Amino acid sequence: MRIRPVATVQRPTRAAPSQAEATELGIARPTHPLSSRKRRLYQQVHPVKLLVDGAAAAAALVLLWRHSAWLGIGVALVPPIVASVTLWHVSDLSFYRSSRIGRYICGNT
Repeated sequence: MRIRPVATVQRPTRAAPSQAEATELGIARPTHPLSSRKRRLYQQVHPVKLLVDGAAAAAALVLLWRHSAWLGIGVALVPPIVASVTLWHVSDLSFYRSSRIGRYICGNT
C-alpha cells in the first residue's frame, strides 16, 4: 500500500488595505511599524537614552557621595525612566532594526 501526497490548495493572497481604504473601512492601523517588545529593545541603544543614563548616573554618584541618598536615588531613577517612556512612545526606532546594533540585540534576546 502506497501513500500518496495530498495536494494542498493555495488560497489567493489578498494585499493589506491601503491607509485610505483602512480609514474608509474603519480599520485601526498600528501607529508604530515595530512591536512594543521591539520598541522597548531598540530604545535602549538610542543616543539620547544613553546620554541621559550616563548623565543621571554621574549626577547620582555625586549626590550619593555627598550623602544625599534620597535625592541621589531620585536622580538615578527618574530621568532614565522618563527618557525611556518618551522614546518608546514618540521616537521612530525602525532605523535600529537594520543597524548592526539592532541585529545584535534581536539576535541575542
